[in-house]
Amino acid sequence: VFIYQGVDHIAAGTVVIIDATTVQIAPLEQRKAEVPSKRVTLPELALLTREAMLEAAGFLAETGETIGILFSGGIDSAVVAAALVRKGARVIAYHLQHGHSSADESACAVAAAGALSIPLVLIPATTEADTLSFDWRFPHPYGHAGLRWMQSIAEHAVRDGISLLTTGRGGDLCFGPLDSYGLADIFSAPIAFSEKVKMCVGAVSTDWLLPDIVKSCGRSHSLISASSLAGTSDPFAVPPFLCQDLLRTPRTP
Repeated sequence: VFIYQGVDHIAAGTVVIIDATTVQIAPLEQRKAEVPSKRVTLPELALLTREAMLEAAGFLAETGETIGILFSGGIDSAVVAAALVRKGARVIAYHLQHGHSSADESACAVAAAGALSIPLVLIPATTEADTLSFDWRFPHPYGHAGLRWMQSIAEHAVRDGISLLTTGRGGDLCFGPLDSYGLADIFSAPIAFSEKVKMCVGAVSTDWLLPDIVKSCGRSHSLISASSLAGTSDPFAVPPFLCQDLLRTPRTP
């Protein structure tokens, strides 16, 4: 944006329509969820969320087109796919299959696609020499490491007659991660008292330290910090799941 004149920043919630001669940029219509007037339980909130997802998926299903979806097999992409299937859409799932065992989620994708009875296309996402090509000599500052993977998905989608490709990405942006979090947020949340009790009890069973959990009753102390997490003396230990996005520095033996 700052180096090349005429390049616009495309913000989230924006749709770009490109054809042979024009480029149109417009705000994407947002579906506003109805906020309950009374306190609800988490199961009730889940039902409201499900209804909102089905309503949103209905607009895509009504096109009659076969819809492709980038499919990790995790909850975000699986929920989008499930809503589309429920509304009668024809769906084809595309999964990037990484060769490294610690990054391979294909078993989850296969299980989720099987449960939804939708076809699944496994696309190798290697980091070998075949991911590079002289055809992709883009000017600085372009440097998308996943370009070859995205191109492979696009090639499969074209062969399958896909004109609309969607994804579950964005769930994290809507529901977290938060900048700060603690018991004070649970106390003030518009949920039933019984749910607050369950969440407070659940906080004790996490990797958070008990003194920090108690301190988080006040707004000034957040549990989202490396200092609030229980450490380990084993330099080779894998950080617990709550540490993954918080500890940015590499762990060295």
